[in-house]
Amino acid sequence: MKYFGISDIGLVRHTNQDCYSITTNSVNDTLAIVCDGIGGGQSGDVASQTVAHYFSECFIKQKKFNNDTEVKTWLDTTVKEINHFVLELAKTKSVYHGMGTTLVAALCTDIGTYVLNVGDSRAYQLVDENLTCITKDHTLVENLVKRGIISEAEAFNHPQRHVLTNAVGIEDHIKIDIFSLDSNYDLLLLCSDGLHGYCTDEEIKQILLAGGNEVTIAESLVNYANNKGGYDNTTVVIIKGHA
Repeated sequence: MKYFGISDIGLVRHTNQDCYSITTNSVNDTLAIVCDGIGGGQSGDVASQTVAHYFSECFIKQKKFNNDTEVKTWLDTTVKEINHFVLELAKTKSVYHGMGTTLVAALCTDIGTYVLNVGDSRAYQLVDENLTCITKDHTLVENLVKRGIISEAEAFNHPQRHVLTNAVGIEDHIKIDIFSLDSNYDLLLLCSDGLHGYCTDEEIKQILLAGGNEVTIAESLVNYANNKGGYDNTTVVIIKGHA
């Protein structure tokens, strides 16, 4: 398995509130994380970095998983623990009040690959030249799509498309989506909305299909987002070769 991550401030923002990490533990499992912080001042940075660090540290200590249920339970329990930690941290300084972050992660184990999502950062898989978005955004606009009020095409340009309904560190109870993947994917992509918020899935697919190694692909995605205006921080993690 090969992997690479990159985070870019973009062309408009003054700070980068995105964060990513890729960690392999002692039993050779790998956890890749992308977070996109929210909150005023520097608090978004703090939230995203705290979640990525906390999650990675928990993972480093984790022993080998024995079954599917054990993996999903660990993911759910750990993210709830992280959510509580961020909520408590937010109480320690006024500048931290209201901080939170999205979280999308891919856990690659001998048992299988698992994707976890809170918020609107996304995970995609490429299988036989077909790109599929694994996650569903936890946003106001996605709720409108589910209810049939607007179409997917309308959602992409909707003025409220970045309004979150769920994030780590905002409320005591959070929605945690966990997906089990087949092992036949060619590539996994984790990204913040700096990419998918300005580049269509078809545009992302064409960049992935253009080929190259994981570094070239990641850099091409970030460059494409910046060529679209670079309005937001853009973070991507590419995972190849787990098929």
